Amino acid sequence: MKTSLFLLLCLLIPTSIFSQNDVQGCTDHPVISRYPGAAIEYCNSSQFLEYRVATGPETGYRQISDWTDVAGKHSRIYYSIKGQITATEVYQNYLTAFRGGKFSLLANKLHPERNVSNDVGGNTWLVTFYRANPFPSNSGIKINQGSGTMGGTFYIAAKKDNIYMAISGKRYSDQETVVLLDVLETDEMDDNLITVNADYIADEIFSKGKVALQGILFDFNDATIKEESAPLLSEIAAFMDAHPSVVIFVVGHTDMTGNVDYNINLSQRRAQAITDYLISQHQIGSERLLPYGIGPLAPTKTNQTETGREQNRRVELVVQSM
Repeated sequence: MKTSLFLLLCLLIPTSIFSQNDVQGCTDHPVISRYPGAAIEYCNSSQFLEYRVATGPETGYRQISDWTDVAGKHSRIYYSIKGQITATEVYQNYLTAFRGGKFSLLANKLHPERNVSNDVGGNTWLVTFYRANPFPSNSGIKINQGSGTMGGTFYIAAKKDNIYMAISGKRYSDQETVVLLDVLETDEMDDNLITVNADYIADEIFSKGKVALQGILFDFNDATIKEESAPLLSEIAAFMDAHPSVVIFVVGHTDMTGNVDYNINLSQRRAQAITDYLISQHQIGSERLLPYGIGPLAPTKTNQTETGREQNRRVELVVQSM
């Protein structure tokens, strides 16, 4: 269920007062307002992005210890606040806003003075964080830059329902504080619009030579097929009955979690279980079903996010001959 967006009312001054100073085409994200007096100098959005939310300190050279990997609709907004407003004031205001909005804080740290800290939110730490979540070099973003009068830095990562936010700030000079906000809405695209039936399987196989199926489910770390898989297996059998000359490879795939050899063996056993089921329950000739397991060796998505891992756990029917 999609979570309703909300405005964090802790930032009380209406955005419209400052919007005349914004870069054309940029507005605040509907989830959260800006700090009073801030102007938007850069913005970008995409319907899908894989993003790394950092939640721990640097433990080695350009190496942060803890991450939460998320993917979804991404919005990035870069603000400049001219004048005497410090990083501390901006940090405290956003922290109050997140708490008032009942967000869970994943990580947060303020460094009030100029620093080169490797701790969360430190100046060196922010460089490493944005290497994982880069922005264009010509964007004008100064979060990883500084001047002779540079002051403190901060970082907050927070989550509520399907929404993740990461916000960092820096007292870039004695006349400017800059803030970079990333918002990830992790609702998955509706992938239930396609009904997987015998006709769909035929269309995919005859046009692409294969079809990927996520609906065949197994017990955890086992090759026992769950009962709820029966309708999809019946559709595979219906496809095979309708096209009696087709011979297919039944190919098991896993994600990258765990030992590679173990996953290859598990995927082989699952491919064999599907083959055995189609033979015993639907009388498909054994010569038409060729089971193989290749584990995590042919991913379709990144294994760094749960969404990607879920897509990689699949069964593919691949044409051997028609």
